[in-house]
Amino acid sequence: MLAEFLNIRVFVSSPGNLGAERDIVKQVCSEVSRDIGVRAGFRLEPILWESHTYPGMAERSQQVITDQVGDYDIYLGVMGQYFGSDTGLYGSGTEEEFEDAIRLREDGQGPKVQFYFSVGNVELRSIDIKQYEKVLEFKRSIGVRGIFYREFEDLTAFSSVVRMALSADSQQIASAYSASIGVAEIEPTALTKDSQDSPNLSSLMARSDGIAAQYLIIQAVKSFDRHTAGFNKLSSLTEVFSKSIIKFNREASRVSSGKNKSTTQVAKSFEALLKMLERQIVEFPEISGEMEESVSEAFSLFQRAALILSASKNLKADEMADVLAAMDGFLGALVSVKEAVNLAEGQMLEALTISDELPRLTYGGQIYSAILKDFVIFMDRTILTVSSSIDEFRNLQSD
Repeated sequence: MLAEFLNIRVFVSSPGNLGAERDIVKQVCSEVSRDIGVRAGFRLEPILWESHTYPGMAERSQQVITDQVGDYDIYLGVMGQYFGSDTGLYGSGTEEEFEDAIRLREDGQGPKVQFYFSVGNVELRSIDIKQYEKVLEFKRSIGVRGIFYREFEDLTAFSSVVRMALSADSQQIASAYSASIGVAEIEPTALTKDSQDSPNLSSLMARSDGIAAQYLIIQAVKSFDRHTAGFNKLSSLTEVFSKSIIKFNREASRVSSGKNKSTTQVAKSFEALLKMLERQIVEFPEISGEMEESVSEAFSLFQRAALILSASKNLKADEMADVLAAMDGFLGALVSVKEAVNLAEGQMLEALTISDELPRLTYGGQIYSAILKDFVIFMDRTILTVSSSIDEFRNLQSD
């Protein structure tokens, strides 16, 4: 462990429209500092133009940013569908910052370089095609130069790959630095004074990798419990709606076949069904949004626990096995939820076998079905992210 904390500067380079991604890098830097840095003697400082620069004057505005940012240890670039504005030397500020980092590396003293591209669903009608073409050309050009980059489909996946990469790079930097100056023990609670936890709990977690990992797993399970509660509510809403459709179809069939001459009850059932559908169209995105948030939070906590143990010098095999078993259980639960939502959507569509004479109900059902499909797509992406993360940790164990 280092005699004093090493400040590792992470320069976050991206077009200005990627605020969510930039916020995630800040959060991950804080988590890695707390989970691993507190034990290894380093902290990650995210460097962003919005927090580390101020108005100034130079021949080019980008030069002002470059001069004020100063030196950094890790360059982290991100692009989506927007490339950026010309700087006078390069096509965008991000491209110029990337080239500066590469040039520093070629001089032998440069930073570690990470680059990420968003590959989520692209609606060509909603983006600037010329800007997107520049992004694709830039991606192609750095690939040809032998620079490895990662792609991500959503913010959960982005958080996962960034956490893994920053954990690995920061430990390498700290290890190289400690080797150059010698190693001495320090009090491992020095970084926890701003912790959200109680001082005693923070001190305990800083001293024990196993306790820190177990605490995160407990929090992860708590987060997933919120997801489960949301799923149960969603399932109940879908079941009630499907049964109401079946009941309405039965009543409508009796009228159309002449078995029931009165249409009053059918009309009332139809209006009640519409109100129920409209309410669910509003409620479901709120419920699914909370479910997505809790799933992402739970996965983040599981991954942090596994990273703490993988970086531990006192790792016990059964401790990592317990974390991976918990992550396997989490993955299995996600698959079950996805399958259940798929089934609910199928049952709802099957029940919605009504004539074109009731377009309001048909259209509403199609909207509801589309919302369910969007949630399933999110679950598919999350399942892939979690599965890939588990595989990475198992590969680390085998190495």
